[in-house]
Amino acid sequence: MVGSLPWSVKAAIAIVGLSGTKEKGLAISARSGRHSGENSVDAKVVLALFLRREHRYDEARAYMHDLAGRYPRNYLFPVEEANLLRSGGHLQEAAGRLSQGLAKRTRRQVRHPAL
Repeated sequence: MVGSLPWSVKAAIAIVGLSGTKEKGLAISARSGRHSGENSVDAKVVLALFLRREHRYDEARAYMHDLAGRYPRNYLFPVEEANLLRSGGHLQEAAGRLSQGLAKRTRRQVRHPAL
């Protein structure tokens, strides 16, 4: 995260001892995402966010595709995968993936506890 900050902010942060680059941060997040610990899902979501910011849509999509497979009832992962496909110029595939994600959303029933 520090690597994406303006130079003046990086200089101020370096004074207190924090430093980093974009690539180093992405590598740390990727390493966390490869492990099966508690933080692997969070790492993949954050990594996809930063990869999207860097216009690396295919890499980000791979993480969302993996999460959509691991959590088939979650409709947000396929919807985000569709957004990444659209951003990468794969419009037909994006439309199909979006339809799948939205279909999961409409099948899901929200149950409210009795008040």
